[in-house]
Amino acid sequence: MLGLAVRENFKEAFPGAAIYIVNRTRDLSASQVFVSLGVEEIPKYEFDVIVHAGSPASPKDHVVASNVFHANVNLTEQLVNSVRRGGVFIYFSSGEVYGRSSTKSLNEDSPLRPVLAGPRSYYPLAKLAGESISMSRSDIRSVVFRVFHTFGPGLREGDGRSFGDLLWGAKKHSRLELFSSGSQVRSFLDSRDLARAVELSAREKWVSGVFNVGSEQEISIRQFADLVASLTDSKITYSNSEASPVELSSIERLIPNIDKLKNIGWERTISLERTIIETVSSFRT
Repeated sequence: MLGLAVRENFKEAFPGAAIYIVNRTRDLSASQVFVSLGVEEIPKYEFDVIVHAGSPASPKDHVVASNVFHANVNLTEQLVNSVRRGGVFIYFSSGEVYGRSSTKSLNEDSPLRPVLAGPRSYYPLAKLAGESISMSRSDIRSVVFRVFHTFGPGLREGDGRSFGDLLWGAKKHSRLELFSSGSQVRSFLDSRDLARAVELSAREKWVSGVFNVGSEQEISIRQFADLVASLTDSKITYSNSEASPVELSSIERLIPNIDKLKNIGWERTISLERTIIETVSSFRT
């Protein structure tokens, strides 16, 4: 989903560039517009810009730790070494590296206290390892985006995250199902706004380092569900948390401070309402 947004943005932003797609599932449909590569082919090339958005993100994908570490450690190392001298490597990390709930918005210097127990525990650990590898070369620019809750067109069915299940529920059944009280507080960003941040970091040669990317608009999962329901004429039902298809997060509040990103010229441009409407409209059943 995030890679799709970056791909479409780069297509317009860099019309003279040769764009290569490396997909974990090797979706050859991408070759209709771009050159599709297998991972084993990467060492044949040196790239000016590499964007690594290839990690499993759904809680349903985190049952096999080796897959998560392979994408964020082994593949990150391979991709970093495929950037030409003077090029830029852009890595998608996660707001989950901050871990425990905070009453304040989290900035890039906030303590990193990832949750070390539970089925998702190794996801933020793998992301932190990927961040370190991303910064391992001194002859390239490295940009790390700690991505908070972000979605848009291309969100796949069965994603497993609350926003994905709510949006697909509205599309398929006109029924939204919550497995908790919905009290957890999150922020939501359009994937196309994330892609604009990626474009900015690729274009501006003075940009490097770690950046939070997300929205400062706080909204509980219950409020998000209410908003989806009102925009899609759906109804909300509640189920016992024990019936949840994935283990619920223990983080009650996860909100980024994005002043650092704003200071390099980025602004959010797409409202949450528009993102919800256009994402649901993009679904095919």
